[in-house]
Amino acid sequence: MRLLAMNPRRFAYFDAEARAVAGVAVSVFEPTDNRMGYYNRRGAVYETPQGDALHPVVMLASVINLDALKGSTGPEIRRDAVPKDRLYAYVFAHEIGHALHDLAIIRDGMNESAEFAVTARNEMYADRFAWRAVMGDEPLPYRQGGKVYAESVDRAIKKLGHALGKFGHPNRGEPLPDSWKLKEKPVFHEAA
Repeated sequence: MRLLAMNPRRFAYFDAEARAVAGVAVSVFEPTDNRMGYYNRRGAVYETPQGDALHPVVMLASVINLDALKGSTGPEIRRDAVPKDRLYAYVFAHEIGHALHDLAIIRDGMNESAEFAVTARNEMYADRFAWRAVMGDEPLPYRQGGKVYAESVDRAIKKLGHALGKFGHPNRGEPLPDSWKLKEKPVFHEAA
């Protein structure tokens, strides 16, 4: 099994970027499956000068199984097209995309298909954001049927219109103070 490991230098870079760009910190989790990262909008506990606070956090896997990535797709694009040496940067940028751009259903009583459309849209936009951040102007590597799927999701989102808003947190897009430290410290593996 080929693994890519988080290391202290990579972590420090991602944490500084996340704090500056999205107003969140980065933490590391031990994956029990092939999950590479997630945006925890419910938050983690931070130690602040004013006391403990619950605040959103970007979670990155301590290791990524490169063999499991083969054939991996998102709703719209082929994630396995990301070069392996840029994979952590892509996962990081994808989660920052969620922190900055996720939509939320703000009206009660929305049906399951509306929730599905919002989830699909958030994943598509996070993938697009990450691809542009890591690959620049390279064309998106659409999966088979990806463009048609994206168009159908965009139509569904347009119909939902006024029932949607953005997920928010107090520092969205504002720098997170360096004095805010996560209580749970990351554990690193040997560099790969």
